[in-house]
Amino acid sequence: MSESRPLIDRCPGLTRPFRASDGAIVRVRKPGGRLPTDVLRHLLGIAERWGDGRVQVTTRTNLQVRGLPLEEDCSVPCEIADAVRATGLIPPTHELVRNVLCSPMGDIDLQPMVAELDEELQEIPLLEELTGRFMWAFDNGSGDVAGEPWDVCYQAIDEDHGIVALDNGRAWEVSRADAPSVMLALAQNVQMARTETELPVWHARELAYKLGDDIPDSTDQPITVSTPPAVGTYGADLLAGVPLGLFTGDMIRALPTLVDVTLTPWRQVLIPGGAKDAATYAAAGYVVDPSDPWASISACTGLPNCAKSAIDTVAMAEQLVDAARQDPSLVRRPVHVSGCDRRCGEPHGEHVDLLAPADLAAAVAELRA
Repeated sequence: MSESRPLIDRCPGLTRPFRASDGAIVRVRKPGGRLPTDVLRHLLGIAERWGDGRVQVTTRTNLQVRGLPLEEDCSVPCEIADAVRATGLIPPTHELVRNVLCSPMGDIDLQPMVAELDEELQEIPLLEELTGRFMWAFDNGSGDVAGEPWDVCYQAIDEDHGIVALDNGRAWEVSRADAPSVMLALAQNVQMARTETELPVWHARELAYKLGDDIPDSTDQPITVSTPPAVGTYGADLLAGVPLGLFTGDMIRALPTLVDVTLTPWRQVLIPGGAKDAATYAAAGYVVDPSDPWASISACTGLPNCAKSAIDTVAMAEQLVDAARQDPSLVRRPVHVSGCDRRCGEPHGEHVDLLAPADLAAAVAELRA
């Protein structure tokens, strides 16, 4: 934890847009990442009318539009705010703390648990004070989202039981039915402890408190972690990559109507029944082949849209993709290009950290080191 960190995070929302070099950023949250394609089309309409024309998926499976105009009071114009609310993704309260990951595939569907937690969360006023960095995770036992930087995680053991873990190392074995209430109780423990310290604490692991003593059935059984799923076909479904997390108009318009897709924290989207149309999705801009360099290369926003960046990270990522297509051995593990030491959007697992390389030659030298 940095002592220079602000007490309040800067995670954007509709009620708290973030002013960037290219305009305002508004982020909307869909707990669990599953949403109708019509919502993506609606957000695309907002982006094309008022923003930069693209919809971005974040590493918390949230969606954002950037390049929006701002009023003098740092709010977005009412017309835009009304359009964002029309997505149905903006709740009356707790807008900024509904960051919930959920395993996108597998035999155990945890989306009903996500919905239950989200509903109960909004009934607890104390939890509206959590930092916008606080994150919940529901892992179906595969270990996929358990590898992300969650604060509270449920990992299924079977259909009816699982482990709830706090990011300070403590864990409890619970029934599936009890898990959401246990997770919310732990979050309340965290928030109450945060109010007792004057330090800019965002996560339980940063607190010098033994949280969770009031919760029975603690366990030493660890949460298991695996690598994220690769892009490609899974039965009839398609797990498609979204280069740099940026949905273009062509990409969103290629999605089927009246279908729910699922966003992942790895800049992917699960398209039900999409396997048969993989070539069509690839032509629209999706990544469907795990050997495609775009499946492994990511970047922060960079210049000119972020004033903190030292380089144009998107241009650097594009150059690296071109180089990797000429020499596939160049990218042997995930690569993230950052424009400053904040390293926004970097993957949580093992990866090559390229911090503001001076040019392509410097970046390639780091990859070969």
